[in-house]
This record gives sequence, structure tokens and C-alpha cells, in this order.
Amino acid sequence: MSQQTPTNPIYPLFIFLFETERFLLETLKNHDLDLAQHSKLKTTNQAFRKWAKENITHLTKTARNLENSEVHKPKYYKAYQMLFWRLRGV
Repeated sequence: MSQQTPTNPIYPLFIFLFETERFLLETLKNHDLDLAQHSKLKTTNQAFRKWAKENITHLTKTARNLENSEVHKPKYYKAYQMLFWRLRGV
């Protein structure tokens, strides 16, 4: 069984961004947070999403440079593809 190359370039850099978003969302679901903590975390999550949306072109360019470098080669294309499109939909 051969590994399929993705139809769209997928960027490992987005894993970090996805994990950050996931951490914020999971923490927001924590019912043990007091109101002040929840409010700060919600504001942080909104700021993160706004930053990602405003910088998607720069992030994509940076990630493309990483992808094309000899130092790092992606292994999990399907996961990268999902993460890339998730961030694009921010």
C-alpha cells in the first residue's frame, strides 16, 4: 500500500497552531474555572483566532519554506491536511 501525496501542500507549522487552539478550547470547557479565569481564557482564544486569521498568508509562506527545507519532511499527510484546512477556516 503506497502512501498518497496530498493534493494540497500541508504544513507542519500548523500542528503547533492547532494544538494551541485545541488547548484553549479544551480548557474553556473546564467547569472548574472561575468566571475571571474563563473570561481571560476566552479573550485569549479570540485574540489567537484573530491573529491566525490576519496572518494566514504569512503563516502559509513560513510553513511552505519549512516544508520545502531539507531539515524537515512531513510524515503524516492526512493529519497535516486536516489541520491546514481547519486553520484556513478560522
